[in-house]
Amino acid sequence: MKPMQVNSDYYLSENYPSLFKRYIESTDEKKRIAEALIERVKDKGYKTLLDMGAGDGMLTGMLAKHLERIYAVEKNQTHREKLKKFPNVRVIGEQMEKIGDKEIKLIEKPEIVLFCY
Repeated sequence: MKPMQVNSDYYLSENYPSLFKRYIESTDEKKRIAEALIERVKDKGYKTLLDMGAGDGMLTGMLAKHLERIYAVEKNQTHREKLKKFPNVRVIGEQMEKIGDKEIKLIEKPEIVLFCY
């Protein structure tokens, strides 16, 4: 079977955000991911998480209730404002693709690193 060819211009197009929003609204994927992570957090006693590309805070908000601290890396200003409403979330305003080039001061080492859309 021939691999599917993906046009990267499509993902950068102006249509992508609205299509992605429609997809997220039609699935309970974030809720299921949160439930699985929360179970793991409880089992292991984890307290900290690094969320790379935290987005609008939907998943981060579900997890914030169960962790002492979340470091949320998010480039979008509108999303960063939403993330700031959670008192135990420290928002880092960077593009996650560029984070490797910068030193980020964290209070403690995160026990979980989340890369999720």
